[in-house]
Amino acid sequence: MKRLIIITLCIASIGLMACKEAEQDEINEPIYSPTEEIEVEVPELEEPVQEYSMSSLIVMVEDGTTEEQIQELCNAYNLEVMYKYDVISGYALSIKDTINDQQLDSLIESIESYSFVTAVEKDSIIQLDDVEE
Repeated sequence: MKRLIIITLCIASIGLMACKEAEQDEINEPIYSPTEEIEVEVPELEEPVQEYSMSSLIVMVEDGTTEEQIQELCNAYNLEVMYKYDVISGYALSIKDTINDQQLDSLIESIESYSFVTAVEKDSIIQLDDVEE
C-alpha cells in the first residue's frame, strides 16, 4: 500500500512539473515578433486655439518690487491690481479700457520695458471640457 501511494505521488508530481513547464513556455512567448512591423494609425491633432482675456494680463516682476512701483505702472496704463500672487512674484492686472488685439500687444511691449518687469503674458482662458454654449 505504501508503495502504491509513493508511485501515485511520483506520477502526480511529474504531471505537475510538465504542466508548469508548459505554462512557463506560454508566459515567455512574445505577443508579436520583435522584427515584425506594426502599423498604427495616429489621428492628426488639431492645434488648439488659445483664447485669452482682453481685459487682464499676468505680470511677473523681480523680487523686491514695491507696491508703489506696481501702482505707478497701473496708473500709467489705466490698470488695476486684481490679484497678487504670493508664491511667485507676479500680479494679475485688470485693463480698465476696452482694447483690441493690436493695442493689447502694444500694451504688453510697453509694460515689458519697465526694469522691474520680468515677463508679461496674456491671461489665458482654459476650458476643461468641450461644452458648447
